[in-house]
Amino acid sequence: MRPLPPALDTALLNLKRTWAEGISNAANLEEREASARGGDIAWTSISYGNQFWETHDGDFNARSSTSLSVSDAGFYTFDSTARMIGDLQAWFMKPPDNFSRVMKGDEANPRKLI
Repeated sequence: MRPLPPALDTALLNLKRTWAEGISNAANLEEREASARGGDIAWTSISYGNQFWETHDGDFNARSSTSLSVSDAGFYTFDSTARMIGDLQAWFMKPPDNFSRVMKGDEANPRKLI
């Protein structure tokens, strides 16, 4: 049995701006990722090549809706916190403010997740 890697803390954050979903596809190569094309979302761009995030890795709320510690590949479920429920209720009450969510991890860690 192999030892488990150290746990990686992740947070679920609400995006503050709308973003694009382009046509790039890393079919069967998800671990390598695809090169961004015009219209794709990227680390620096809402829409690759012509519209940029205010911050390098996306514009999202600083406070998380919930968090989770991940230690190995598998399926995980975030806890339904009061803040998460409040965020979802706000989305239902004002759908134009629903820009989705981002799962963010420790960006200094080589096993990073975002």
